[in-house]
Amino acid sequence: MIPVSLGNKLETELDSGVIVSPQDYVLTNYHVTAEADEIGVQLNDGRDVIARIIGVGPETDLAVLQIELERLPAIELGQSEMLEAGDSATADAIWMPA
Repeated sequence: MIPVSLGNKLETELDSGVIVSPQDYVLTNYHVTAEADEIGVQLNDGRDVIARIIGVGPETDLAVLQIELERLPAIELGQSEMLEAGDSATADAIWMPA
C-alpha cells in the first residue's frame, strides 16, 4: 500500500514497486508520484517507511524512490537473453506515446 499525501488530504492508493538494490532503491510508476507530497511504502514483512523521490521519467512512467531500511530483499536484475525454460522472471512494460 502506498499512502499518498496530496496537500491537506490523505489519499490511499494501492500500487506496486520493486526493490532493485539493497541500497534502498525502489522502482515504481511516475503516475504514483506525480502529485504526491509524501509517499509511504509498506513492505510484505509489515515494515513502513516514507520514501524520497530520487528521479522520475514522465515520458516512460517510471520513478525511482529511496527508502531507508535494513535488510531489503532486492530482486536480481538480469539479461533476458540468459533466460531458459523454467526460469522465474518478471517483466515491466514501458508506455510510449504514439
